[in-house]
Amino acid sequence: MERYQDRLFSFLLQLTGNHHDAEDLAQEAFLRAYVGIHRFDPACSFTTWLFTIAKRAAASHWRSQRRLESAAELADAVAPAADPIETASQEDEAASVWALARRLKPKYFHVLWLRYAEGFSVAETAQIMRLTQLHVKVLLHRARGQLAKSLQRCETAEPRKQKQNQPWLAHAGGPASR
Repeated sequence: MERYQDRLFSFLLQLTGNHHDAEDLAQEAFLRAYVGIHRFDPACSFTTWLFTIAKRAAASHWRSQRRLESAAELADAVAPAADPIETASQEDEAASVWALARRLKPKYFHVLWLRYAEGFSVAETAQIMRLTQLHVKVLLHRARGQLAKSLQRCETAEPRKQKQNQPWLAHAGGPASR
């Protein structure tokens, strides 16, 4: 368990975005693996098997969360605007590649995370996601393309944002020419 704990927790944290949920799901995945160890095929990778169990536990968690949507979410939707410090912090996070990747379709994010953050091969990623290797390769190609477009949008939006926040940049000579 110690050998896989950090890596599995990191994977689940990326899937859920919530520290507490990731801990619960990691514990549930280890429990499911322990109970179902007799179904493990030694010819396969234990890590791949464990991550598949964790991904399925996360999917079950998401399904149950959707059923539990309540008035609290509606209250969050009409909450007052965040303070400037929090807004600046969110803008810094948006610059992160993984933050941009999270905005992609869930399958795109998952395939990118398993392949690049966790270091699984295409075959292992396919097994965890229950897809063919060709499908994983196509998802990786599309996800990288979408991520590149997102990065380009961020790069082109940044100079405009700076000019709006610092009007002196709009002048050809800058502040020294005045």
